[in-house]
Amino acid sequence: MGSEERVIGISMGTRARRRKLVVVCYALLVLVPFGVWLGTGNLGGVTMTAVYGAIAINGLAFGGLRGFFGTARGLVKPFANTPPREPGMQEELIRLRLERWNRYLRLDDTSWRNDERELRRRDAVHYRAYQPLAAAMAVVVLIAQWSLYRPAWLPATVLPVALYGLALPTAILAITLPQAIILWTEPDMVGPEDSNAKELAFQEIGKAFEAKSKA
Repeated sequence: MGSEERVIGISMGTRARRRKLVVVCYALLVLVPFGVWLGTGNLGGVTMTAVYGAIAINGLAFGGLRGFFGTARGLVKPFANTPPREPGMQEELIRLRLERWNRYLRLDDTSWRNDERELRRRDAVHYRAYQPLAAAMAVVVLIAQWSLYRPAWLPATVLPVALYGLALPTAILAITLPQAIILWTEPDMVGPEDSNAKELAFQEIGKAFEAKSKA
């Protein structure tokens, strides 16, 4: 992830913009399925919209997971740290047709590789993300058990709603949360212009100290 990375043409080099992106994406993951529910009342449509929406957000914005044909899209480098697989003839033809919008990684391209810092960051964010998710899954299992052997004090209609209402957000967060943590916490990325400006500033400071010492 660098200062030149963009989503729908907008630079994501600053932390503030990446945080806005995270908020907008999660807002869409709430509002769009809710709109489907209001329009159709179909829980199957809500589930498909939420799950496929999370996958699409990863593919188009968040990153972290490898897409079709060994491609890597999104701001976060794929976590797998494995080279892209060589495409077959059919996949190569499809790739050639889609290369206008699909950023394909060549076999001699090593941009897929995570360095030591990126690997440590990957492991740390997964630890941070999956601690609360593990607790949520424990509650899901408990509610599922109550659905099979319902306690007398629980109404029968509450358990399916509670189970679905907790399981779906947990699944969405399991798909997107590590990448969202990275985008939320990473500092501003320094672009080439900023690097040149800082280098010139340090040179000017050095010259000033040198002139002062000679005086």
